[in-house]
Amino acid sequence: MTMLQSKLPHRNRLLARLPEKERRPFIARCDEVDLSLEEVLAEAGKPLAHAYFPIDCFISQVTPTEGMSLELSLVGNEGMFGLPLALGVPISNVNAIVQGGGKGLRMSAAEFSRQLEASKQLRKCIGTYTFVTLVQFGQTAACNRFHVVKERLARWLLMSSDRAHSSEFTVTHAFLAYMLGVRRVGVTVAAGALQADHLIRYSRGKLTVLDRKGLEAASCACYRTDLATYKKLFGWGEKKSPMTEGQKGDYTEFQLHGNSIAGGMEMNPIVPAQVPSYWMVYFNVDNVDKSFEKVIAEGGKEMLSPQNMPGGRFAIVSDPQGAAFGLLKMEARSK
Repeated sequence: MTMLQSKLPHRNRLLARLPEKERRPFIARCDEVDLSLEEVLAEAGKPLAHAYFPIDCFISQVTPTEGMSLELSLVGNEGMFGLPLALGVPISNVNAIVQGGGKGLRMSAAEFSRQLEASKQLRKCIGTYTFVTLVQFGQTAACNRFHVVKERLARWLLMSSDRAHSSEFTVTHAFLAYMLGVRRVGVTVAAGALQADHLIRYSRGKLTVLDRKGLEAASCACYRTDLATYKKLFGWGEKKSPMTEGQKGDYTEFQLHGNSIAGGMEMNPIVPAQVPSYWMVYFNVDNVDKSFEKVIAEGGKEMLSPQNMPGGRFAIVSDPQGAAFGLLKMEARSK
């Protein structure tokens, strides 16, 4: 087994919930692997050799039935594949197929069982995610029974975009039909309707979401139910506030257990027109200088060293993939 260096960012949000003293040794016992599009990781009824924790890939859990198939859930970096192992069952209940290629962390089934036995916090974390997955299975069953293909396709595209962390990803008509459990002609009609509404663009296996809000409106309520389940159980939330005069849209605060931890807004009109859209997320931290040093130690890069500003202190860094974000500590406001 290749031992991962301590500087490797975990980049899996399920593992991020573990205390650092448990997360680091857990990751050190994993292999970082490249998973290819449509690679089969497990087959229903056969032994599970590994547990997988996606980083920038995502995995489809599919149930086969009489020559057909139906996707039950998607797993991105919010979760893991291999939950039967957490229940003491070393057999896969689904076919696991890589829907979006990329990197993931892989741990042997035997080692994962040992880690679960040793860590109460890991058992709690995996237990919560198991419940979320069961809810998703039930929601998918209801969705497939009561909603039309166009609504189901819109939901599936939104879920895929979320886990790809991109508005553009690769998928074929045949694979879509396989995932949705319908004939290819059904996918062609539904995708054509979404294209006619200018919600997506599809060409030669490359799908692009053009209008996310419109696609959400075209989707059934199951997509919003899935998000609500994650938010409730993991404490995620958001708060929107109108921007000040002269700026468009809302300012969105992203919250964890009711506390704002980041925010986002539309491009400010004062930014030069040639500057493309970008994310600049600021994380509220207890100590900017110590957090800055930790980011660098974990493989990040300095963009703007810690410095004072009116009302607080901040720094700007980037992660190993080059995505920039800020560290912020505001001074206590007098009442």
